[in-house]
Amino acid sequence: LVNAYYKRCYEMSIARSEKYEGNFIEYSYKKENKDNVEIKSLIFLEWNKYKEECFERKVYVPFDKPFPEIKENQMVTYFTQGNFLVSYEIQEKGE
Repeated sequence: LVNAYYKRCYEMSIARSEKYEGNFIEYSYKKENKDNVEIKSLIFLEWNKYKEECFERKVYVPFDKPFPEIKENQMVTYFTQGNFLVSYEIQEKGE
């Protein structure tokens, strides 16, 4: 599992990340396995402009790492690669 974790980190460093924006809903402490890395999830509510409806997006964090400190309903801009969190920024109200 250690090799899988470092492989994922390497892939994140060279691959293109995707930018998203959503309202934070909750933390999911359920241990899952994604690409041989044990993960937990952040759950965001996003707007799909093509379907004109909201949907939930799970963003993965390695299970042994702490969750980012995000409060419920905060608007967050975040970058992912393969749904793994790369970076995030909490938006101030009015932005």
